[in-house]
Amino acid sequence: MEIDWQNKESVAQEISDTRISQFLFHEGSLTHFIQQHCEGKFNLELISESWQTARSDEAALLSLADYEKIFIRKVRLKCDNHILVYAHTVIPEKTLSLKNKKLSGLGTNPLADVLFKDENTY
Repeated sequence: MEIDWQNKESVAQEISDTRISQFLFHEGSLTHFIQQHCEGKFNLELISESWQTARSDEAALLSLADYEKIFIRKVRLKCDNHILVYAHTVIPEKTLSLKNKKLSGLGTNPLADVLFKDENTY
């Protein structure tokens, strides 16, 4: 997998709809942003949570050994049952120490609730 990061300022100039640019360039919790701007019912649909072996592209991006164990979480963030975000979270096994163990059992709770609110999670 090759990542082609773009300069935020140059991409922002090409987007004329301010709602889209606010959504794309929000610097805090995207989940909380959606919750605040969803005029209907917000929900998080858990697709899966499981331990897997890192794919070669994931291992390369995260500087992991080939076939290292990782925790994968897949969710959809929805407003009024319309999918706004598909999130694929990859957490290396070594990250899930005692302080971070809760990240592997969130269920339908947003990851943001831990990452942005829990000072003991890093």
